[in-house]
Amino acid sequence: MEQITNELIAKINNLYDAEVANDFDVINSLGIHENNHSILLKTLLNHNNHRLLNSFVKEVLQISNIKFGDDVEITALKYYIDILIKDKTYAIIIENKICWAKDRYKQLLDYVETVKGKGIKEDNIYAVYLTSDETNQIDYKNEISNLIDVNRFIHIDYKNHLLMWFDSINKQYHLNLDGYISYIRHYIIGDGKIQPLEYKIFNKIYDSINKTNRLKECLNICSLEEKTRNDDNNKKSYSFVRWLINTKLYNNLAALFPPPFYNDKTRFRSRGNELFILFFKKEWKTEWYIHFEFILDVNSVLLRLELHFEQRGKNNNIGKTAKYLKQELPQLIIGSKNQKVYYQKTIILNDDLSINTHAIKDDIQQITKLIDDILINKL
Repeated sequence: MEQITNELIAKINNLYDAEVANDFDVINSLGIHENNHSILLKTLLNHNNHRLLNSFVKEVLQISNIKFGDDVEITALKYYIDILIKDKTYAIIIENKICWAKDRYKQLLDYVETVKGKGIKEDNIYAVYLTSDETNQIDYKNEISNLIDVNRFIHIDYKNHLLMWFDSINKQYHLNLDGYISYIRHYIIGDGKIQPLEYKIFNKIYDSINKTNRLKECLNICSLEEKTRNDDNNKKSYSFVRWLINTKLYNNLAALFPPPFYNDKTRFRSRGNELFILFFKKEWKTEWYIHFEFILDVNSVLLRLELHFEQRGKNNNIGKTAKYLKQELPQLIIGSKNQKVYYQKTIILNDDLSINTHAIKDDIQQITKLIDDILINKL
């Protein structure tokens, strides 16, 4: 298996190099990350005597009572704050989560305290949470309610707010943002109208491997992911594996869990020949949560689904709920142990790595409906 994996890595690298030689994506090749986006936005807000800043405050943040003048200071990555807009009276804190960076505990609370220490009254501090799309990383409204009025907590995103503003100021002020706007659409919010170069390359690599009719046999996803994860020489292969997981596996599984379920984006974890993809539901209380765990056994090409209850704080209702599920759905729940309930069904992985989700769709609906009834309506 190791020889097959090494051969596959070499093939992916060679195919990638051959394809990328025919085209070149300048912005993506720079390796832009969260800090770069913050610096760029800060630079825009400083442009043209702060006309763009006041346009941003009024049109994007919908704050009508502030108009910044010459004494405003805009900083990026200072005091650990992504972007800070401040004059002698008002302050706007922007926490930029464009690349789905993880939240630090009470992050915005710490920033508010920092700004208060600079002489700004609490009632004049606004906290902005900026994400890639409308999906929230965390419900900061509850976290900051004791420190800052929720009306001064603002959640905006690139997809529904900034892109429209970028388009507007790009034309009005001739800023030449076309390349950056295209990058945001393609790589950050996943606009499928125009496929990024890298995805086109990955599709060609996938088709090339699949033509051998040995995709399942030769492509041990977890082995490939583990071998390339921290190897600088195989970053192309690692990116391909992550794309493959998203495109061929995750999309099938995500269809089983429409909103208000949410997931941890591109963050997967693997152990041996198992792959874990998690889905959550916020309505299932704040002290503890439940996640669905998909375990892909690539070697035998089977898919197992396990339903786990995990505790976040002391709550005896977890054990009761697990027991209740087992009693109400004996035809589906095969056992429970240590506050975990086990549901399992074998699903064949197709040659192209697609999955027939119909085999478990009805089961999942029954389980989630019962959990909704218990955790939302009865507890």
